[in-house]
Order: sequence, then structure tokens, then C-alpha cells
Amino acid sequence: PWNAEIAAAKADQDINLGRETSLDEGVDWNGSNWQIDLNSRNNIMNQLTAITAGIYTGSTVTWRNTANEDITLTIEEFKQLAGAVTAKVEEIYIASFAAKV
Repeated sequence: PWNAEIAAAKADQDINLGRETSLDEGVDWNGSNWQIDLNSRNNIMNQLTAITAGIYTGSTVTWRNTANEDITLTIEEFKQLAGAVTAKVEEIYIASFAAKV
């Protein structure tokens, strides 16, 4: 039978699904939409780590947007993209945490 515990679990599940849908929508930045799913975030942060560590020494980074266009970004622009991705993901998670209260 349906009870408060099951209803609460269903509400949490619905919020989690909504969060995933929001993540699938990506982030709009600099005239393009960029993926922010977990794999994309990991790839962006790995590239940022390589840049910061001096392992990646190029002056530009080519990254693919959600329209499957390769966009060449300066290192500074790539850092700004990483910041935009981080901010959008934080916004989505904070909203989902608030919804669970």
C-alpha cells in the first residue's frame, strides 16, 4: 500500500530526475550551448587540470558544443567555460536540494 515513506521516496526520485533533465539541457555560454553531464564535466575539469599543471601547453583548446561544432577557445575562454559549467551545475544542485526540504 501507498504510504508516506513511499511518497517521500517518489518525490526524491522525481526531483533527481528533474535535476538530470536540467543537466541534459547544458549551459548557454558565449553564444553556444555546452554539455554539463557528468562525463562532460569530468572532461572539462581534466583539461583544466592539465592546463593548470602545465601538462597542456597549447594556447587554445578546441571543444565541441552541443550542436556538434568544434569551437576554438583561448585558454582564458576555456577557463571561463569551466567556470560557467561549474556555476550552472551548482545552481541546478542547490535548486534540487531546496526542493527536497
